[in-house]
Amino acid sequence: MGLRKGEAVKKFLMLHYGYEEPTPAIMAAWEGWFAKVGNHFADIGSPLGNGLEVTKTARRDLSPDAGAPTGYSIISAESREDAERLLEGCPIISSVQLYEAMRM
Repeated sequence: MGLRKGEAVKKFLMLHYGYEEPTPAIMAAWEGWFAKVGNHFADIGSPLGNGLEVTKTARRDLSPDAGAPTGYSIISAESREDAERLLEGCPIISSVQLYEAMRM
């Protein structure tokens, strides 16, 4: 599953859901997973705060609640199956949604 130079890779957006107060054990789990995924990260990501939804006719503030994403990461992988395997060991709190970023 390793990335090979010159190979076409795909990018995948990972939306993380759920929140727990960070403890040393939780932080160690995240650090271990970040190290495992390593060079597959296109963007290691960050936690998400308040958001904004904009439509053609309105705007609406989005606050972090139980159904909102709490963080994101962008990874590179050869396939969705390879991207899913990178989730092994991820300290998932509630869930992670994985989306392929399609080429334009």
